[in-house]
Amino acid sequence: MVTIRTFLAVAVAKRWELHQIEVHNAFLHGDLSEEIYMRLPPGFGKGHPGMVCRLHKSLYGLKQAPRCWFSKLTAALKKYGFVQSYADYSLFTMRKDAFQLHVLVYVDDLIIFGNDSAVVSQFKQYLSFCFHILELRLPGAMRVYFCLNGNMPYTLFLKQDCWGFVLLLFRWNRTIGWGVRQAPCYRMSNGFDVWWADYSYLSFAHPDLAYFVQVLYQFLHEPRQDHSVAALRVVKYLKGCPGEGIIVSTKCNLHLTGDSLISWKIEKQVTVSRSSAEAEYRSLAAVTCELKWLKDLLKDLGVVYSDPMDIADLFTKLLSRKQFEFLLHKLGIQNLHTRT
Repeated sequence: MVTIRTFLAVAVAKRWELHQIEVHNAFLHGDLSEEIYMRLPPGFGKGHPGMVCRLHKSLYGLKQAPRCWFSKLTAALKKYGFVQSYADYSLFTMRKDAFQLHVLVYVDDLIIFGNDSAVVSQFKQYLSFCFHILELRLPGAMRVYFCLNGNMPYTLFLKQDCWGFVLLLFRWNRTIGWGVRQAPCYRMSNGFDVWWADYSYLSFAHPDLAYFVQVLYQFLHEPRQDHSVAALRVVKYLKGCPGEGIIVSTKCNLHLTGDSLISWKIEKQVTVSRSSAEAEYRSLAAVTCELKWLKDLLKDLGVVYSDPMDIADLFTKLLSRKQFEFLLHKLGIQNLHTRT
């Protein structure tokens, strides 16, 4: 998700075209290198007991299918002139003369941006020759909206659809109200066991929920009543701001302290430290690795970054509502439905 947000931020900052391509029956394009056999489907094996089929193409459900499809796609992209990124193997770049073309792959979806419309169109024709493709708008795990200024998109808005999660909880507890928006802050204790769910995907486009999702995630193995109450507060918070998301602006200077939020993480350290100083050093080392990786990723996207980088540490504790809402603005989180 960090690569996707970085990819979109660079495309918007440079005001380049964005396209999304979906490959139909992607796994069926993969070529098998091993001998794999399958039982005959019902109705095909009559009179031939013990007969099996040898597969020459991958099928959905095979463990090899994703790898075979990605290998086939990688070979097609490299044949066209793309170079695979070492920062993220799903990113491919091509530079020739004055034009640039970048492709980001997620299973059977490809996000494309480049600085030349003719080159982008020519590449899409090549993809349609190799595979059966369909051009889509830009959804993915996040909804993407363009705010237009004439014919030029000057702002991109990332919004996550959480209504499936909300409807799921409606089946569990119909007492969720539509009242005034609540901050998700809540301290938990112990209680009775209740039904539970995985909330980890909620913070893909909601950095404001990162801390609360991380806290809830710690109790998946043995949830209690207070944990369900805390989860309901998160749902009420989401229902109070259905149009909230992250603004990605062309005003971003493509510095790692720019105007578009692309990377955040909150999790428990995997190693228990003997002192708080040691824990801080471990966190600093993890952040340094993330920043070095982002520099390599930006370089592959044509952004050379050599300036010092600042570090922000926001998602570590509960905050008052006033401070919480102040930080929302600092993070670039806005409501698409708010009148201006």
